[in-house]
Amino acid sequence: MKHLFLFFLAVIFFGITNAQAPAIQWKKTFGSSYTEIATSTQQTTDGGYIVAGYANWNSGDVTGNNGGSDFWVVKLSAAGAIQWQKCYGGSRDDMAYCIQQTSDGGYIMAGSTVSIDGQVTGLHPSQGNPLWGDYWVVKIDNSGTLQWQKTLGGTGFDIARSITQTADGGYVVLGETNSGDGDFVNGGNIIKLSSTGAIKWNSYQGGVYNYSVKPTSDGGYIVAGTILNQFSVLKLDSLGVHQWWKFYGGSGWDVANSALQTKDGGYIVAGYTQSNDGDVTGFHGGIADAWLLKLDSLGELQWQKTLGGTYDDEANYIKQTTDGGYIIACVSNSNDGDVSGLHGTAGASDNGGAVTDYWVVKTNSSGNIQWQKSMGSSYIEKASCIQQTTDGGYIVAGSTVNHVVNDGDVTGFHVETTNPNVSGYDYWVVKLAPQTVTSVKDITRNNTITIFPNPASNSIYINGLTNKTNTIQLINALGIVITNWTNTPAKEFDISHLSDGIYFLVVENNYYKIIKK
Repeated sequence: MKHLFLFFLAVIFFGITNAQAPAIQWKKTFGSSYTEIATSTQQTTDGGYIVAGYANWNSGDVTGNNGGSDFWVVKLSAAGAIQWQKCYGGSRDDMAYCIQQTSDGGYIMAGSTVSIDGQVTGLHPSQGNPLWGDYWVVKIDNSGTLQWQKTLGGTGFDIARSITQTADGGYVVLGETNSGDGDFVNGGNIIKLSSTGAIKWNSYQGGVYNYSVKPTSDGGYIVAGTILNQFSVLKLDSLGVHQWWKFYGGSGWDVANSALQTKDGGYIVAGYTQSNDGDVTGFHGGIADAWLLKLDSLGELQWQKTLGGTYDDEANYIKQTTDGGYIIACVSNSNDGDVSGLHGTAGASDNGGAVTDYWVVKTNSSGNIQWQKSMGSSYIEKASCIQQTTDGGYIVAGSTVNHVVNDGDVTGFHVETTNPNVSGYDYWVVKLAPQTVTSVKDITRNNTITIFPNPASNSIYINGLTNKTNTIQLINALGIVITNWTNTPAKEFDISHLSDGIYFLVVENNYYKIIKK
């Protein structure tokens, strides 16, 4: 018979509980002596990582640039070593904003192009502006070999920001556009492609700025961006038909950069706000706060959180974590409020840009901060994307500008050797270690929570829980969350799927956290 031995270490923290941020496991800079901007990353099925963005020079780690900026893809091992790198594009500017591993083991990318040569074909003529280009969708195999490419556009400017593979092996792509012709008939800027890049349908969202598309469990899609200075969140069915379309924000500028469906069937949306009215409360002042919205399955607002300090703080990407909470990649220029550890000077700027750090924030399922971490140098770092990794850690990708090598967390920056006063950007990829349960202190005061049977095999019962909504986690002896019971008043819990071993149970709500032995 299976036996699970359950241990509770009793710790009660009144108010919001803050855990210790994970340590940096490794960090790498990749680039040339000019500019490389990383925009997207994902852990790959072999345990390594794929990183995409754009590069505009042949030196250092970059080879094969075709002129101007190219899509630049770097495949990394699990330890962050380059396994291969490739450039894609023509003699003008080509910029990748999203990459995703596909079901065949290859990769799909989306971005923009203004090239008419090299690997780019089919560019749509603009209205006399050579800087107005097309969506550019590129499919490569698992070694980086180009399989097909597709330009999508009209006579305006068209920039693809997000792409996702669909259940039928095709793709949905969206972005920014002011075209109402060509492939964007009647403003249909959300486009469904076949597995080989043929257009199947397009869907209208209106406005110009659309930044995120993700699949939903019903075969549809959730789309986020900004329209009329507000968060715009659109739910589509599998054919691109609108199911609901909602707007959130206040009287300031509110921009949604990332959205996805959550485990409870609702949605989480992240971006930034400059408002302190309407749907927004708790604004910290300054330029902007990172802003989180939790929606139910019909788009009704369940809660919102402003995160930041008294300067500029913006959320660029959000993912739900295995414990039911959220991990957020932000850019921060603050060193107060929710933010600590900024490596530069709060509020400072250089060459017109704010001196910023990567700011990584972990919240629980209710949006309360569990830990936060600032990473960077005394100059400029901008985090674009974050993913939880299979070991329970996190991979963060973005870019760094550093006039001084080995400053702060940044090492190995590629400096322009002929003119050290000129610095572009490098890709900066950071791997955060998994968290473990440590430094737990026993408390023996009026604690009536009990668990039985112990050892257990199929079910456990917890008595003494309050009537508050509780999040309960089952953690193994290595400190890794195995099972998460969220928002439950239940007393009986199924453990029949677990292996033999020693486990810890953690009970948490907005008022206390209990890890009882």
